[in-house]
Amino acid sequence: MDRWPALFSERQLSAEFSRIATKDLLESFLDGLDALVPSLLELYKAGVSSSRRLRLRGVLQCLQKEDTNQNRTAALLGLPCYLSEDSTNIIRMCDAHGENLDVIMKGMQVGLLIGHEGTLQDAFPLEVFNVAVVAEEKIILHKLGDIPTGFAMLMAAIYCLNL
Repeated sequence: MDRWPALFSERQLSAEFSRIATKDLLESFLDGLDALVPSLLELYKAGVSSSRRLRLRGVLQCLQKEDTNQNRTAALLGLPCYLSEDSTNIIRMCDAHGENLDVIMKGMQVGLLIGHEGTLQDAFPLEVFNVAVVAEEKIILHKLGDIPTGFAMLMAAIYCLNL
C-alpha cells in the first residue's frame, strides 16, 4: 500500500482508470458483462446437463431469473468451475464468523476476498456482506457492494497499478 497511496477508494481507482483508458470503468465492465451473461449461463447449463461440470449445479440452482446482479455473479464465479480451474489463488471466500483474514490472504498476490454469511453453495455465496480487493496479501479496497463491482475494481487495480 505504500507504493500506491492514492488509489485505495472505489472513486479514486475509477478516476485513474478513466484517466488512463478514457472509459468509465463500471459502465464499460458491466455493459460488457451483461452482453456475455446469457451466453455464459446457457453454456453452464449445457455443461451441467451433460454431467461434465457438476460443480456448476450449485451456482445455477441459486439463480433467480429477475436478479441481474445475481446472474452477473453466477457468470463470474461459474467461469473457473466451467473451465475446471482452481480459482483459490484469485478468489477466496471468508465466513463472517470464521477464519482469520491473515490466514485467508496468505500467498494471495492479487485477487478478491468475498465475505459471506450463511451457507456457501459450492462457488456461490448466498449472502455477501463485503467484497475486498487484495494485492500482495493486503486488502487495498474493501466494502465493495457486490461481486461484479469487486471484479471491476480488481481489473482496474491490475491495470492501473500495473500488477
